[in-house]
Amino acid sequence: MNHSWAALILAAGSGTRIHSLTEAPKSLLPIENETILERHVRIWKEAGIKQAVVVVGYKSEMIIDALEPYRHDLEIRFIRNDDYERLGNTYSLSVGLQQIDRNLVMFDADLVYDEQILIDFLADENRDQILIGEGALDDEECAKALLDEDGMVRMTIDKRHVTPDELKQFRFGGEAVGILKFSYESALKLKEKAGQFLSDEAHLGLNWEHLMNEFLAEHSMAAHKIQEGRWIEIDTPHDYHLARRMFEE
Repeated sequence: MNHSWAALILAAGSGTRIHSLTEAPKSLLPIENETILERHVRIWKEAGIKQAVVVVGYKSEMIIDALEPYRHDLEIRFIRNDDYERLGNTYSLSVGLQQIDRNLVMFDADLVYDEQILIDFLADENRDQILIGEGALDDEECAKALLDEDGMVRMTIDKRHVTPDELKQFRFGGEAVGILKFSYESALKLKEKAGQFLSDEAHLGLNWEHLMNEFLAEHSMAAHKIQEGRWIEIDTPHDYHLARRMFEE
């Protein structure tokens, strides 16, 4: 088993909420003098990542073409989720996991972040961790990370509020940024759990947070809290304009 890190980035979705700005995949939106996707690749290189699995779907050829210039210094494998609207990003994660042969860092494609955030995350000796940033418990959009008394992440709550029962059982740790790392052994277990999860047709189309909740019930993953640095997930035109103000000033 190779002890280096591979990046797995989920870039299959169409990003319907941002179509008023672009019909292209939103990871191709520019920030400063590079696209969001190019920024990922540059930071991966700075962090020592030399292998990437890119799950594509919506307008996949645009992403493949955009990454072509980087294939001389990054081993890139493209995996397709052509039925991304029905199958969702849990399926994208599952097919991406089939390609992993080393420790894994998973990324949502619509993230913009400072390179030091990833460098610090990978430098943490714990190989099974979820990156956590500041977040608001009352923000329905926030992917809320709930921690047990030992500081392990036990639930990720996305697109809904946390229930009173959940808050009795766990404490709010912040927002799950959308970057997670797994040892190779844990990646294999997640791959198995994803296969089981997707065998139920009712789970098709659900976001990966739902899969992670089943995984976290059985496997411990620590929270790595961002100490300094900027980051933002881009879902809407407002998010994009905020990202430009954050990173271009």
